Amino acid sequence: MTKNIVFLLLFSAVVCGQNKNKELIKFTPEASFAFSSQLYIGENYLSKGHNDGIGAYFKMNFVTYKKFKLGIQFEKTTQKVTDKAIGGNINKTNSNNLGGVISYQAFTKNKIAFEPQLKIAEVTLRQKDGSKYYGSQSGTQVGISSDVIFKLNKTLSIFTNIGYNYSFLKVETSPEYKDYFNNSQSINISIGLIIKEYV
Repeated sequence: MTKNIVFLLLFSAVVCGQNKNKELIKFTPEASFAFSSQLYIGENYLSKGHNDGIGAYFKMNFVTYKKFKLGIQFEKTTQKVTDKAIGGNINKTNSNNLGGVISYQAFTKNKIAFEPQLKIAEVTLRQKDGSKYYGSQSGTQVGISSDVIFKLNKTLSIFTNIGYNYSFLKVETSPEYKDYFNNSQSINISIGLIIKEYV
């Protein structure tokens, strides 16, 4: 799924970059770098057996259509195991996700902008103990969030993002434990930098 998303985004960027109607569809590269914290909630494996995740993400918007932006995002976070009865032999879980993001430029006034977003990504959880790798689970993550942006100049902006993610995981387990291991929920808080133009 993720490969198809990335291919469609790159294809759209190339096509839109050649589009003669530049006022309708524009190729507008915009990069975001952020540190992030994931606060896991609910009755599930990550929230009950791990601490909150700390990590970072990179987002690249390629295409603007009217007030919509289309891009891709990669995020990596690490959660330490706090309950060995749940986590077993591992001491941390790494969460990686890659997918597509649609943003909407809902509000802009002076130097302040507000942009809600929808994300669909492939997520992979990797269990480790030091350098020893124990296994992984994969699935699909859906997220809603919003950027609050403060523009420093034409090129640079700082922003904070608050959002909610829900992950559907594929874990082979007993039927009574499927709800516990096959989903995760988190509140995400991020702060970072946006670069809109390249020299």
